[in-house]
Amino acid sequence: MQPHMNKADQTSPGMRPADRTRMEKVLSRFFIKDEISGKKDLEVVYVTSSNITFAAYSHSRNVMRVGFKGGRVYQYYNVPPKAFEVFKRVGSKGRFWYHNGRTRYAFQRIR
Repeated sequence: MQPHMNKADQTSPGMRPADRTRMEKVLSRFFIKDEISGKKDLEVVYVTSSNITFAAYSHSRNVMRVGFKGGRVYQYYNVPPKAFEVFKRVGSKGRFWYHNGRTRYAFQRIR
């Protein structure tokens, strides 16, 4: 006899119930050449989110840009690669960045 598994058991244990019901996804992912380092290590991801449209991460400089639905773009400095990897996997990208990124890293508004 096989054990019964409900839908909550099939997702990550650290996810909140709201995250389980509305999974935001990475729509596209690609790499481009970083204008400062000259390396093709700038990873860009477009996401389905109610607040965030894209994020770009420079693996050589540890800099992350986040674009928001209203058109504002912020650049965050000294962001570890692990933070970007978690950002791509979490259910709610806006909630994650609000609680774990926006005040943790030095930032500058780009537009």
